[in-house]
Amino acid sequence: MLIYFYKWEDVGILGIFGNLFKRFSNVDYFESDKLYKAFEVEPCINDLERDLLKQWKNIYIDKAPWITERGNTLEDYLNSNNRQLRSLSMAKSVCSEIARLTALDIVIEVTGSDRANYLQTIIDDELKHKIQNTIELAAALGYIVFKPSENSIDIITPFDLIPVRYNGRELLECIFIDKIEKDNDIYIRCEHHNYIDETRYTIRNKAFLSKDKSYDMQEIPLTALDEWQGIKEEVNLVGCDHPLYTVFKMPTANNIDIHSNIPMPCFAGCIQQLEDLDHAYTNFAHEVYNSNKVMFVSQYVIDNTRRGRTDLPDFVKGLEFGVGGENTIQEFNPEILVEKRRDQINLLLSFIGYKCGFSNGYFQFSEKTGLVTATQIEAEQQQTVNTILSIRNELEYSLNELIECIDYLADMYSLAPKGEYETSFYFKDITSNFEEDRKRNIELVKCNILPKWKYLVEFEGYTEEEAKEMVKEANDDGGSQRQDDYGNQMKQLDEQYRKGDKVIEAETEEPDKGINEV
Repeated sequence: MLIYFYKWEDVGILGIFGNLFKRFSNVDYFESDKLYKAFEVEPCINDLERDLLKQWKNIYIDKAPWITERGNTLEDYLNSNNRQLRSLSMAKSVCSEIARLTALDIVIEVTGSDRANYLQTIIDDELKHKIQNTIELAAALGYIVFKPSENSIDIITPFDLIPVRYNGRELLECIFIDKIEKDNDIYIRCEHHNYIDETRYTIRNKAFLSKDKSYDMQEIPLTALDEWQGIKEEVNLVGCDHPLYTVFKMPTANNIDIHSNIPMPCFAGCIQQLEDLDHAYTNFAHEVYNSNKVMFVSQYVIDNTRRGRTDLPDFVKGLEFGVGGENTIQEFNPEILVEKRRDQINLLLSFIGYKCGFSNGYFQFSEKTGLVTATQIEAEQQQTVNTILSIRNELEYSLNELIECIDYLADMYSLAPKGEYETSFYFKDITSNFEEDRKRNIELVKCNILPKWKYLVEFEGYTEEEAKEMVKEANDDGGSQRQDDYGNQMKQLDEQYRKGDKVIEAETEEPDKGINEV
C-alpha cells in the first residue's frame, strides 16, 4: 500500500488554492505500513480510489491522460506541433461555474452575544474571502475538509488526509498529514483523530522522517522540529458532538463502488465526453491553424529565388506540393467548417452539462442567447437550480458544523466569553430578475408588508442610513398627506411599469445568464 504526499514547496496550507498547480506538480511516494502500524489502523480508501482521485485532479488541472504534454516555457508552447491534442479546460469551467452559482452573494451571519461576534470574526477573516475557491476545489476533487485551529481555518484536500472510518456520511476517524522539507530530508507529522462519542474522542500525533527522500520512514519524536514544539502526543476530549473538523462534499453518489463513502467530483460521470470534447476542439483549432491561403507556382520560380537569396511569402509553395505543371499559378483557400464544428462541440457540451447537473443548453459555444425572466429560468433551468440548491444544502450543513467546532475551541482555549449564538445563511436566488423583483417589491410596499427604506436600499441604490432618513423626513414633514402622496406615486409608478414605460433612470444589474459562452 502506498500513500501520496504532494510537495508543499513554499506554500502554507491557507494558500492552497492559489498554489494548487505548484503543489500538484510533483509527487513523492512513501511506504505507509509503518504509519498504519504506529496508529494501528487501516485506511478505508483502496488503490483504485486513489488512482481515480489522481485522475480527477489531473483532468481538473489540464493534465488528463489524453492531453499531449508540452514543455513549461513559452518557447516550448509556441514551437509545439499544432496537431497535438489540446484541452478546452471544460472540467475547470464546470467546477468554476458550480462554485460561482453556489456562492452567489453568500452571507454568513452569527449573532446573539460576544461569543457570536468572535465566531463572526473568524468566519470573515479566515473563510469568507476563499469560500468560492474552496467550493471549486470540492467540485473538482469530490470533497474537502474544514479543520479549525485556535484562530484559523485550514482547508484540507483529499491528498492531505487518510480516511479510516465512516459512519454514514460522517468521517469519524482519519489521519491528517503535515510535511516539511529540510536539507533534502522530509519530516512528516501525522495527526490521528478517532471520534467514538461525546465522552471518547482521542487525538494522537506522531512524527516520521524520510532521509534523503527515501522510501523508508523512521518514527522520530515531535520535538525534532521547532515548528512542532508544544504539540502533545495524545489528547482526550469530552463534550464534542462531532470531530473537530467537517467534510464538505459534492452530493454525488459513488457509482464506481456503491459501498464506498468516498465522494466523487461533479464531472466524474462524463470523463469520456470531456475527452471527446477536447478532440472536437483540437480538430477545430487545427483547421484554423491551417486555414491560410496557399499559392502554388512553378518550381523554377522557387529555385531562382533561392539562388538569389530572396525569401518568398509563407503562402507560396512549389508545384509538387499540389498541382500539375500545366497550371503555372494556382491558389488554394481552405474552408473552415465552422458550423459543423460548432454543432459537434455544442452537442458534447450539452452531454457534459447534463451529466454535471446543469439543464440542457446551459453551456453553449459562441452563443449569446440568455434566459431573460425568472419564470423562464425556473421552467427551463430547473435541473441547474436543483443541483445548486443541493450543493448549498451540503455547504450549509458543513459550515454549521464548522462553527460548532470553532465554538468548542473557543471554550477550550478561553478565546472569547461564553454565550449563545444563532447562525443564518443567505444566498442570492439564482432565478432572480431585477425588474421583476422591483415590481414585486413595489406591491409589498403598497401593502405595507415591506418597509419603504428596504425598497430604496435594494432597488434605488441608497444606503440603509440614507433610506431611513428619507422615510423619516417624509413622514415628519408631510404627515398623512405625504404618506398618501407617496402611496399614489407608488401606484402610478406600478401602472407605468405595467405599460412598459421606463420611468426611473437607474443602473440595473444584469440577470444571471442561463447559458455560458465557452
